[in-house]
Amino acid sequence: MECVTRSHHSKPKNSNVAENKNDLTLDNGDLVLCETKISEQQKISVRTKILKFLFPLHPLKVFHNVHLISFLAMQLALRLVLVYFSIPIRPFGVRLSFAWLPVYIAGFFLGPIPGVLFGAACDSLAYLCSGGVWFWMYAIQEPVVGLLSGLMGSAYYLIKVHNIKVTMILQKIITYSFICFTIIIIVYEYYIIDGKFSNGGISNVDAYVPVAITVMLIYLIVNEVQTDLLYKKIKNQKKQEYFIMYCYASILVIAIITLFSFVLGPVIFVEFIRYTTGMTPNNYLKYGAMFYLIPRVLKESIKTPIYIILLTGIIFAIRKPMISLYNLGMNKW
Repeated sequence: MECVTRSHHSKPKNSNVAENKNDLTLDNGDLVLCETKISEQQKISVRTKILKFLFPLHPLKVFHNVHLISFLAMQLALRLVLVYFSIPIRPFGVRLSFAWLPVYIAGFFLGPIPGVLFGAACDSLAYLCSGGVWFWMYAIQEPVVGLLSGLMGSAYYLIKVHNIKVTMILQKIITYSFICFTIIIIVYEYYIIDGKFSNGGISNVDAYVPVAITVMLIYLIVNEVQTDLLYKKIKNQKKQEYFIMYCYASILVIAIITLFSFVLGPVIFVEFIRYTTGMTPNNYLKYGAMFYLIPRVLKESIKTPIYIILLTGIIFAIRKPMISLYNLGMNKW
C-alpha cells in the first residue's frame, strides 16, 4: 500500500538530528493518514457486506434489470397458478398446496428485502384474483416467507466454505426440535389445557392425537433416512453442493411451517373467524386450539418432505442460470 511505503522510507545516514526529527514528524503524519484510510476501507467493507446480505445481487439493482424482472414475473405467475392445484385432505378439512414455492425461490436468490416485496406482491395479486376477505394476519405471511427465505439464501451465499458435518448437525438439531416442539404442543393442549374431546360428542377426535404423534414420528424416520442416504452419496463436488442445499432448504421449510402452521396457524384461523363474523368459533370454545392444530400436524407431516425435495431440486437446478443472469447484468463473464 502506498501509505505504508511512504511511512517507511529512510533518510541518508549523514543527515542531522533536526532532519531526523522532521522526518519522524512526517512519518507520524503518514501513519495517521494510513490508519485513516484503512479505517475508511473497513467501514466501506462492512457497509458492502451488509448490502450484500440484504441484496445478494448488489450492486445489480433487481428492479432495474429486465432479466431479473422477467424471472420475478415468471415466479409471480407460477404462484398465482399453483394456488389452483391444491390437493384436499377431506377427513381433516385441509388442503395440500405448494403455492408458496415461488416465494421461497425468489427470496432465496434475491435476498430478504426483495423477498419481502415479492411476497407482498404475491399476496396482493392473489387476493385481487381470488377475492375473499382481506385479513392482515394472512396478508403478512408471504412477505415473512420471502424475508426468511432471503435471510437463509444470503447466509448460504455469504458463507464461502460450508462444513458438511456442521451443516448436517444443524439440520438435525432443527428437525428434532421441530418434532419435539410439535409433540409438546399437542400433549400440552390436549392433556393440560383442553382435555375435552371425549365430552363433546365427537369421540373419534380422540384418535387424532396418537395419530398425529405417530405421523410426526414417521416423518422423523423418513427425514433421517433421506438425509443419511444423501450424505452417503456424496462422492463429488456436485453431490456435496446438493446436500448442503438440501440442509438449508430443510431448515428454512421447517422454520416456516413451525411458525405459521403450528404456532400461529390455529390462532390466525380463530382470529379470522372473529374478524369476519364477530364471534368466536364454537369448535374453539368446545375443544380449544387442538381442534385446529391436529389437522395441520397431519397435513404438514405429509407435505414437508415433498416441499423440501422440490425446493432443493429447483434451487439447485436454477442456481447456475441465476449466476449467468447476474453476470449478464454486470457484463462479467
